[in-house]
Amino acid sequence: MIAYISQMIRRHRTTPRASLLNLLGLGFALTVLLVLIGEIRFQTSFDQWIPDSERILKLETTYTGPSGEQTELSLTPSIAAIMALPDAFPELEAVTAMWPQKLQFIINDEPVEKMATITHRNIFSVFDLPFLHGSPDIAFSNPESIVISAKEAIQLFGETSVLGKELTQIGPSGARKHLIISGVLAPLPPNTHFEINFLRPLADDLLTRRPELLTAWGNLFGYVYAKLGKGHSMATVNSAMPRFQKDHVHNPAMGENMPLDFQFVALGDVHLHHTHQGSWMPGGDYRLMQVLAGVAFAIFLIAGINYSILVAAHATKRGRDIAIRRVHGASPFKIATLQILENCLFLAAAGVLALVLVPFIQKNAVQIGFASPPSTQHTLIPILLILIFVIGSLAALLPTSLLLKFRPATILGSRKLPDIPKGRILRTALVALQFSIATGLLLCTVIMILQIRHAQTLDPGYTPTGLLVLEGIRTDSVKQSLPTLQALIEDTPRVIGVTATSLLPASQNESNLPVRKPGEEQTQIGWAAIDPAYFDIMQIPIVAGRALSRDHALDDTTIGGSKGVTNEAALAMRGSNIIANTSALARLGFSDPSTAIGQRLDVGLIDLSYGLAPTTIVGIVGDVRYRSLRDPIRPMIYIQSRDDIRYLLVRASRARKWPFLAKLEIYGRGFSLISHFPGDCLDKRSQPSMRKIHPKPKHWLSSQHLPSCWLVLGSTAL
Repeated sequence: MIAYISQMIRRHRTTPRASLLNLLGLGFALTVLLVLIGEIRFQTSFDQWIPDSERILKLETTYTGPSGEQTELSLTPSIAAIMALPDAFPELEAVTAMWPQKLQFIINDEPVEKMATITHRNIFSVFDLPFLHGSPDIAFSNPESIVISAKEAIQLFGETSVLGKELTQIGPSGARKHLIISGVLAPLPPNTHFEINFLRPLADDLLTRRPELLTAWGNLFGYVYAKLGKGHSMATVNSAMPRFQKDHVHNPAMGENMPLDFQFVALGDVHLHHTHQGSWMPGGDYRLMQVLAGVAFAIFLIAGINYSILVAAHATKRGRDIAIRRVHGASPFKIATLQILENCLFLAAAGVLALVLVPFIQKNAVQIGFASPPSTQHTLIPILLILIFVIGSLAALLPTSLLLKFRPATILGSRKLPDIPKGRILRTALVALQFSIATGLLLCTVIMILQIRHAQTLDPGYTPTGLLVLEGIRTDSVKQSLPTLQALIEDTPRVIGVTATSLLPASQNESNLPVRKPGEEQTQIGWAAIDPAYFDIMQIPIVAGRALSRDHALDDTTIGGSKGVTNEAALAMRGSNIIANTSALARLGFSDPSTAIGQRLDVGLIDLSYGLAPTTIVGIVGDVRYRSLRDPIRPMIYIQSRDDIRYLLVRASRARKWPFLAKLEIYGRGFSLISHFPGDCLDKRSQPSMRKIHPKPKHWLSSQHLPSCWLVLGSTAL
């Protein structure tokens, strides 16, 4: 065996340039294979680390529109569901819900917004989350408790041993609440479809204060999870769901025939196999995994065929060596084994190169949309060994079959090896197959370039360049001072204008309101709260009618303060004016935008116990792509209200080069605020959603490099 390895090394030393090129080519092929396999493994392993993940289910919603079109939503009527599901389905061991929500905390004497999660107290009965400090049994024993992640604990306190320390939360009214840290979560693995930084229990008196939530089946604002009891199946629960909906799911705002259907999906299928509209975090794409698997298989074939052809080309030169071995009794199996061993040793040398390159490439692959973290050596080596053995075995088939066709007596008695036409034909066929695969990769490059160019040039319905987003507009005190705040920002150099809104392009919000055209069935339409300058600042064209204005009293639907009975009742009686986009008109049955001006719509702007408020369409605007290019354009209505404002949009010149971080001090009548408003460019925020090529992309412009990768793969194969 050692002598055979020595002969192999000597043979490669006689053709150093060809051997080096072959080694580099195989190393590159193995590197790409390992990167693609690592990404596929990562994407298909989401949430499998959670204990009993095979028994955890997620509730999802299907909305059926007036024309029969169906939209799958990740959001659910969480409060109503968690109260009704446990009694209706004894197969469920526990039911919980989570609501991602931004909360304001006092940090270093200044208010700072943090993404938190409001949850039902029995969350740990469904998810066995890892704790660094504390215990799930006592995490929510105090109504003023809060569980934080290790990452947030280090950022806030510089350590993770923070049990018993206080965090001050600012409520919507500006009131401060002192929370006690009762637990510290260990970092969750990256292959998790949700993210938890702060975990707060649902208020005990919520249903006492808002009993309407028990029947708010049309209010989709949270995520519901359930844990199956042992011995029960998801199919059994889903088969009983129609009966459950008939008995429990009723909503006066949506009529008797609710256009919503609910079903459970397995937790392991959430990331890849189900809808991501309104999802907590960007989901994966099962079709993309199929494409990556196809590319990996193509590279596998190219590597195997290429190496097999090169080995076969040199095999005839070893005819005398093989003939002598056969004369001395070597069986065909032993000759094939020696060929496989030689291939595996050569591939192992290429594998060492791949092990060096793979972590570096994975670290930088996020630039082209890959999400998997760099793999460790102990996870790569088993995959690499399998690839080496499979490629080495397949590559040995052709040269072994050629060598076994030679008769030892003919070879040893002649100075020249005889030609084998069948071997030449087979090699020609393999070369043709290799070139076909390489050509296919190059064609994929052209297709992807055209797709990216289409995504970059498609009109989103507004002008994102020059728009900056300011967050932190949540508390009542800030909302009441919005005019003063906007005036201060408008005085800032390079600011063209300021507007306020509750919805941004590329956001995960999926809020809908019940809307009914008089005499017709009720439907669900998206909505956004804005101020009169919104369409001008966003540069959304007005197709017909006019924009909302502060000069018209009916244009303003702001209730102000807490939603009292008198104010909501008055709004239900007097009605208001709204603006709709062209997609909303199409859903409501208006054929011409001009005919919709002045028409009445009944909209659920207030507590549904007052019924739907009468509204009048005063303007029609163009459609805006608030989500990805793959998602249909949302029908939208716009109302003027300060109640639900969450963001300020600032249009500025040279916004890309202006890191907008303003510290504003406002002093008014009995009001003092010192707050940081973090800013970001809207075009940068919206680009990942506008592309939707791959989950969790880091940079939009980096997608331009993706066709280059295909080009390299194809040209290298050629």
